[in-house]
Amino acid sequence: MTCIAVLNLKGGAGKTTLSAHLARGLELDGHSVAILDTDPQHSALDWYSAAGGSTTKVIEGQENSLDLRHQVESLSNEYDALIIDGAPHAAALTEIAVQLADLVLIPVTPSP
Repeated sequence: MTCIAVLNLKGGAGKTTLSAHLARGLELDGHSVAILDTDPQHSALDWYSAAGGSTTKVIEGQENSLDLRHQVESLSNEYDALIIDGAPHAAALTEIAVQLADLVLIPVTPSP
């Protein structure tokens, strides 16, 4: 399983949007994909439940960093790709996600 973490400690940077687009692209290429939504707002969960028609599984991520590690390990045999949609202001979860990920993407908002 490939694990991709989409992280930024700032809110509103586009983490969930990038996670959803990555998941859809991988899904269209024939991969089984899950998004681990670690954001307390659970935007990915809301988006996917409203959209329908996708085979991507969105799972509520654990808030405890040790539990998140176990959750990722337990999902490793079920999916081709796991995307961790990071939470803002969650340094401990971000640290664990970096350790677990094969690739870390950090979206940034444009600024002058």
